[in-house]
Amino acid sequence: MECPHCGKSFEPMPRAPVQGFTAGIPWTMHLEAYDAYAKKWGKQPALIDMEGRGCRGGFGTYELDDFIPGWRDDPRLHAI
Repeated sequence: MECPHCGKSFEPMPRAPVQGFTAGIPWTMHLEAYDAYAKKWGKQPALIDMEGRGCRGGFGTYELDDFIPGWRDDPRLHAI
């Protein structure tokens, strides 16, 4: 991908799928939600293994509301 401002090439930030939110979320937010999930329910490695074996297709919006309150307003959500 090329930056529209400076023309330099860069790799876009990886995104994780979210059930009920087509755009998905940046991987950093997904890991933040996973940390909260793991504290509540225990570790489930399939949630962070998105190489074709991802569990359930990511978190649901209702889970993100619980694990990352205010996630819909987080500036990282709009990162490329």
